Amino acid sequence: MQIDLTDVISSINKVVEKEVSIEMSSFSSRLGDFPIHKKSPIVLRISNVENRQLLIQGTVEMEVGLACDRCLKEVPTSLHFDINKELELKDGSAVDEEMEETDYLIGFELDVDKLVYAEILVNWPMKFMCKDDCKGICKVCGMNLNKGACDCQRTELIQEWQQSKIYLTSIRRCKQMSICPKNKSSKGRRDKRRANWKM
Repeated sequence: MQIDLTDVISSINKVVEKEVSIEMSSFSSRLGDFPIHKKSPIVLRISNVENRQLLIQGTVEMEVGLACDRCLKEVPTSLHFDINKELELKDGSAVDEEMEETDYLIGFELDVDKLVYAEILVNWPMKFMCKDDCKGICKVCGMNLNKGACDCQRTELIQEWQQSKIYLTSIRRCKQMSICPKNKSSKGRRDKRRANWKM
C-alpha cells in the first residue's frame, strides 16, 4: 500500500494518522523465505516538524514462521516492534540520512510494505530456537532428536567403545611382552642407577 505525503511535506506542523494494511504475505531475504501467518493493520502517525523533519511512527505486530537454528523446525513466532523514522526535509523532499537508499519513499509516495520490510531486517532475531533445550538434528541421518533418539547415536557409541577396547587390549599386550618404549626406557634408567651404586 502507498500513501501520498505531498500534503504533509508541504504543510508546516501538519500531522496525519492513517490505518494501513500490510500486503506482503512472506518475508524473503538471504536467510530464506519466511511465511507471514498473521498481521495486524498499522496506525501510522506522520508529522511535519517545523518544515525540518518528517516523523513516521507506528507499531508492527505480526506472526512469522521462523526455522529453529538447531532442529530447523518451523515455529510460528510473534514479532512486535516500533517504527520511528526521522527524515530530514530538504528542498521540499524527505531524506533518510541513516540509509543510502530509501526505496520505501520515492518522491512523495510512501510504500508501507517496503518500510515494514526494512524495519523487519533491523529487528530480525540474530538466533532463534524452538525451545531452550532443543537437541537439534542428527549429523548423520538428519532426524529431529527432540522426537527421540536415532540408531546413528547408538552405532557411534558402540564404535567408540570398540575402539577403546582395542586400545586397552593393545596396551595390556604391550606390557606383557615388554616391548613398549616406556618399559625399555624404564629398564635403561634402572641399569644406570645400579651402575652408579657400584661406583
